[in-house]
Amino acid sequence: MSWNLLLLILVCLGAVFVYCTPWDYTTDEVMWENKSIMNSSSPEFRIEFDRVAAIPYEPHYQKEENITKLNSMESLDCDEKVLLLYDYINRYNGRNVYMMSANHVSGEYSHTFLVWEDKYFDPTSIPPAFDMGKEEYYGRYLTCNGFTGMVSGIGHD
Repeated sequence: MSWNLLLLILVCLGAVFVYCTPWDYTTDEVMWENKSIMNSSSPEFRIEFDRVAAIPYEPHYQKEENITKLNSMESLDCDEKVLLLYDYINRYNGRNVYMMSANHVSGEYSHTFLVWEDKYFDPTSIPPAFDMGKEEYYGRYLTCNGFTGMVSGIGHD
């Protein structure tokens, strides 16, 4: 085999590796970051969940206030905390993740929580709900607190 043919094969293999590997260049970190697929049992997700759950909870009812609070991280409501987790999961190619909202029986407000891989996560509940089944989460957190209304959500498989 000639050296030219060997060199051509190596260049082609290198191009396939570069273009077929899930790399993401982020200018904030000025580094290459391998975007691996994360799942709900990843230890990294538990660390991020605990970090978000530790941010003080405060309900926000005006959009302008939400944007200010989310930027400062002084306190967040359920929508904002779940949005942070949803964004974190998506950055690491998590699958089957949904932001869900349940209406309060009064009709005056709702509560947002996360469903990922058919497990329920709620960083604003006390104590925070991590990796719960549907029946347990609904029984311990939603229905006993008056969230018996329509449940809807957005997300992706």
